[in-house]
Amino acid sequence: MHHHHHCPTTPIDNQLAGTTDAALSGNIYAMMAMNHSMPMYFVNRIEVYNLLWENLNITEWWHYTLAIIIVFLISILNQFFIWIIRRQVKLPSIKDEKMVDLIEKDHKKKRGSKLSYLWYIVKPTVFLLQNGLSYMLMLIAMSYNVGIFLAIVVGSTVGWTLFSLRSGIVPEDCCG
Repeated sequence: MHHHHHCPTTPIDNQLAGTTDAALSGNIYAMMAMNHSMPMYFVNRIEVYNLLWENLNITEWWHYTLAIIIVFLISILNQFFIWIIRRQVKLPSIKDEKMVDLIEKDHKKKRGSKLSYLWYIVKPTVFLLQNGLSYMLMLIAMSYNVGIFLAIVVGSTVGWTLFSLRSGIVPEDCCG
């Protein structure tokens, strides 16, 4: 008795049936887009399909340019958030002895306490935003598009240079 095992076909199998290797190599990126898959290697094209969301497709050169600019700016913003998170809060000191005499100690304690409590709200909120942005940038980088990837790397470098270079914060401080 002879059994035939039937393997179910997928939409890509149906599209590829009868396709020559030459035709396949030219259309593989378009076929992956139709099947909502993405390349697992770097591509240097203006077309980016399903960027973060299904049906967010970049097919025009000006959309691609706009996407690179937006990703670049988001990368800088992410570095700004990292800079805020790593900052140490120093309450303003009053150096004039006459001013110190005029300010009651109780009032000074209340002011410092309010700022400290506010920082306990601001810092975790900024961390939440920064963490979300970092994961979003990671997913954007996974589009494997050369221009988008470079926008992330260069934007992060520019952001780090603007915010952290002169602040005494070095990258090694984060992972101690």
